[in-house]
Amino acid sequence: MTKQTVGLDLRKKARLWHFARTREAEFYIRQFAQDLPALTLYAPRSKGVTEFLQTDLSTVAAKAGYVPIYVSLWQSQSNPAATICHALQNSFKAKNFFERFVEFVTAPAQKSEFEVSQSGPKFKTEFAHEREKLVADEANMALPQRLDEAFERNGKKPLVLMIDQIQTLVGRPGYDPFIRALRAALDSRKANVHVVFAGSSRIRLGKVFRPVESPMHNFSQPYEFPDMPSEYLDHMAKSFETLVGKKMPIDQLTDAFAITSKRPGYLHVAIRKAMNAADRGEAFDIRELARTELHSFALDSGMRERYFSVTPLAQTLLIAVSQGAQPRDPQVASFQAAMDGGPFSQNQIYQALNELVMAQILFTTANGIYEVEDQSFSSWIENDLPLVIQVPQLSKVAESVWPNMLQRINVDTQEIENVTNHGCALQQFCQSATAFSALELGGIQSGFMDGGCRVLADAICRWSGGTAIPVYLSHAHTGQAQHVVARYNDMYFDVDGVARETEVLKKMMFIERVDCYVDDTPPSNLSEIPFSHLAAAHLACELAKQLGPFEDFVRPPCVVALTPVEVSDVKVMRIKHSVMPDRFRTSSEPGI
Repeated sequence: MTKQTVGLDLRKKARLWHFARTREAEFYIRQFAQDLPALTLYAPRSKGVTEFLQTDLSTVAAKAGYVPIYVSLWQSQSNPAATICHALQNSFKAKNFFERFVEFVTAPAQKSEFEVSQSGPKFKTEFAHEREKLVADEANMALPQRLDEAFERNGKKPLVLMIDQIQTLVGRPGYDPFIRALRAALDSRKANVHVVFAGSSRIRLGKVFRPVESPMHNFSQPYEFPDMPSEYLDHMAKSFETLVGKKMPIDQLTDAFAITSKRPGYLHVAIRKAMNAADRGEAFDIRELARTELHSFALDSGMRERYFSVTPLAQTLLIAVSQGAQPRDPQVASFQAAMDGGPFSQNQIYQALNELVMAQILFTTANGIYEVEDQSFSSWIENDLPLVIQVPQLSKVAESVWPNMLQRINVDTQEIENVTNHGCALQQFCQSATAFSALELGGIQSGFMDGGCRVLADAICRWSGGTAIPVYLSHAHTGQAQHVVARYNDMYFDVDGVARETEVLKKMMFIERVDCYVDDTPPSNLSEIPFSHLAAAHLACELAKQLGPFEDFVRPPCVVALTPVEVSDVKVMRIKHSVMPDRFRTSSEPGI
């Protein structure tokens, strides 16, 4: 042990290593102040989300007047509601001696049970009211009461309930009743209970929040947990020097962090090995230690051996299922060709699937959907396998170079920014005199964001030849349509350009201040939205004339007739009334 570490207890060492992410925590807490009921943080394993929730977010939440409550469902998949109930009870249990004494004399009688283990007998004592053995249905029914009790017993301070690894429940017995009970309990308590969901599988988180039939559909605002800032590596280098008395070359540390795909969990293990080497007076290279750690994890966990134990085609199908596809989806054929040089016959695919099922790697649900049996293995394939071999993303094979992000909100100006030339082209068309002439032809006396949205959505669907469909952004509470857009695959076409579903909903939430969900079914108030077949038909013709055939417009990487637009050069537009001609405005309506 070096001189520098003498006198430093474990708690102080932990504080030295911890890099506080206060800025990110404050940002998430501010979202709750803006009436956001829930948010979801996604990050690959070992990215530091759990530590962030338990330390940084909890600290900031407490300072802001909230009561932070953390619960992990990783090891509690059989009865998640009981786990949450227990965490809620722990949030208000007595702290000082007098309160503990009163609680003891007024509590139900203790129950004891005698256990025998290989090391000898021992007693296990529990308070009946703290660790009651609730069956799943009883625990689900107890959620509303426990939430109210936690709110009341914590001085009526709003709760921040942090539910980690919720995606591990997907497909498990009892998942549907639990998730319905949780949504019902949270819906009526949005003023008192805010929720942070977190998970390490983007695919499985999507199965919780994205499907229209899911009780959690669009309940939570998704965020991708950001990488550590550049200051993090400086902090780690200084902490290493404080504890060891030797400098860590910052360039080597930067390379090591890149080797781990910027995952602090792996880097911390490599640094601890470097500390041990320094204590022994041995030379070390943090980059090699990082590579060794990744290799050791893959071997020690058995994941790598399990993956390579099946045939190459089975490996390909396993990756496709882990990325949210099904073996018979059209894009999987392209994926197989990219991985193995296919094509393969249906019989070959069937044999590979049977191989995975017999090895208990895949299983089929009641409706014939293939899922990965072991969620931790699925997470390893999604997050860690790309560190071992080059794995193309299924969506990129299917869509070439369509980016994941199509639009963003400029938080300073509250304006929409298109990051593709597709979006810019559609946006510019909707601002043109030609587009407004079509509305005027149909007698629509409003702009595309103020009543003409249904005409635009219908025109885009006509332009697409029926491959795009109209969808409705309905109010989360009333179910009434607030806006109409056109959807093609997972792209949404609107007056302000082309966006993903989450980006459209974010726009409605943070700019229009309306909490919406996407609905394929025409709402009851559809007839109240102005519409003209004549205007829609004329507008569809103009779209084809100005932007070309729809199939060419959506074909990646870019619109052939347009000059690619850099993100820094993208024009922005203000959503509210920005595309309404002056002659359609009233005196109370703002201009651009």
